[in-house]
Order: sequence, then C-alpha cells, then structure tokens
Amino acid sequence: MTKLNPGVKVLCRYFNTPDNKFYGEYFTAEFIKKQNKLNPEYLPYHPYVVKNENGSITTLDRKEIKKILS
Repeated sequence: MTKLNPGVKVLCRYFNTPDNKFYGEYFTAEFIKKQNKLNPEYLPYHPYVVKNENGSITTLDRKEIKKILS
C-alpha cells in the first residue's frame, strides 16, 4: 500500500479486537493525520485520524484502512 498523505480518500471498515473480526459496512473517509502519541482531542486512541463523509472525526488502526481511493 502506498503512503498515506493528508487529504487522501480511503476505504475503511471497523475491526472488533475482542472478536478478532471486521464488522459493519465499508465507508469512505478523508485521511487527516497520523498521531504518534495519545491526544485527548482524538479518543479512543488509534494512530490514524480520518474524517467521515458526514463530517465526524474517527480514529482507526492501520488494518481498518483497507484501500486508498485517491
């Protein structure tokens, strides 16, 4: 997978760690940034911050970002 740059559209899907499986439908989002440490602005802590199409901010793990669209 190529490098994620801010502003890139990505295809995402949530991952449930206790069940060790993906769930829900795929959704597109705009990649904002990768955070290197705990930031109370973006909780729960996951290193990748994306903005959903509805405008909400979500944090994801790398495996939850499935594909770079543009």
